[in-house]
Amino acid sequence: MILITRPVSQTKNLELLLNNRNIDYALFPAFEIIKIQTAAPVEKYDIIIFISVNAVSYAEEHFDELFSDSSKVFAVGRWASNGKSIVKEKYCS
Repeated sequence: MILITRPVSQTKNLELLLNNRNIDYALFPAFEIIKIQTAAPVEKYDIIIFISVNAVSYAEEHFDELFSDSSKVFAVGRWASNGKSIVKEKYCS
């Protein structure tokens, strides 16, 4: 039995994988991810590290303000890396 603690809105892919492999699981959303209101910093950054797909999606509205042509972008995890690829294509050389 696997206990899934992610927010319900982020469990569909995992549920499909578990169902396809006949693995029992229980949903127990232990936390909720809420976007906070932030102002973009005034300077551009040389290096930006995303630690989750949520970090990529919530920072997206500020990409133009954060990235320079020489920015290096790093991401932790496969889903964040997918977001990083989109970032690099759009904003970094």
